[in-house]
Amino acid sequence: MKTDTEESHNLAARCPHLVEEWDYERNAPFKPENFRFASREQVWWVCRKDQNHRWMAMIKNRSYGQKCPWCFGNKPYHGRFIWIPYN
Repeated sequence: MKTDTEESHNLAARCPHLVEEWDYERNAPFKPENFRFASREQVWWVCRKDQNHRWMAMIKNRSYGQKCPWCFGNKPYHGRFIWIPYN
């Protein structure tokens, strides 16, 4: 994974509302501060409304407004989103 810790462009600085949805367990050892807010890297996210909603998405898509697919009626499935059931 490519990382960028430049403070003005990192995910935590530009999109602090996404920090609470970052899946620290599955993305370890990486943190939001390690990535640019428009990165094409796919990482794990956890829904703030339901901790059972976990999915992978590009950081840039989340930065530009993509929400939890379950909460918005777009449950991920193979071919539509990258999704692996959380066990």
